[in-house]
Amino acid sequence: MTKDEALASGALETDPVSLLNGCTDFAYKGGPAPDPVRMAAEADARAKSDRATAKMDEIKAKMKAPETLPPGASALTADTDESPAPAQGRAGAGDALGRDGRAGADRQGSAAGARP
Repeated sequence: MTKDEALASGALETDPVSLLNGCTDFAYKGGPAPDPVRMAAEADARAKSDRATAKMDEIKAKMKAPETLPPGASALTADTDESPAPAQGRAGAGDALGRDGRAGADRQGSAAGARP
């Protein structure tokens, strides 16, 4: 049964008991009556949410998009103090641990064609 059918049949009270987040909720016949204090609080919460959303949309509209780099370009430029030393240190760590960088199956041989 849809909301409209339930309202028309009398299964639901005609006055909503909640309007939170744009959803209109009705109580069954004989259920709780609408609470004006709760309804006012929900309307206030919705108004605050709408104002906050509008403010965020305004801020986003004013934000400048980050500069995009051309294809293949790096975010690091030649005049920075960044060096490739940390990457070299990580590359050497595999050798220090006894790994040669090859995949496990290559190193150990595959079941179909194991190396001697």
